[in-house]
Amino acid sequence: MEKVICAAIWFPLEQTMTHLPKNIHNGIVIGGRRHNEILEVFYILKEKKSTKAFQGFLTTENRFVNRSVAYELALESKQIEEGKRHKLFSEDLY
Repeated sequence: MEKVICAAIWFPLEQTMTHLPKNIHNGIVIGGRRHNEILEVFYILKEKKSTKAFQGFLTTENRFVNRSVAYELALESKQIEEGKRHKLFSEDLY
């Protein structure tokens, strides 16, 4: 059963990394414990230039999923109990 393993942010950039999650075809995906930690690292590395970013999570099936899909996966795999917001936040996992 697919599970959520960590917070992640997808930055769709012109420069593309190798070894991306299998459903992402461009840019960079950075994983970490919390979304804010990932943003801090990314913006420090990019010298605080703004760019588009999508917050989500990485799964055990090597997929990047948004907060809503991650919520459903975490609920199905019993990583979390049903909540009011129907979107997953990293603090819900640990």
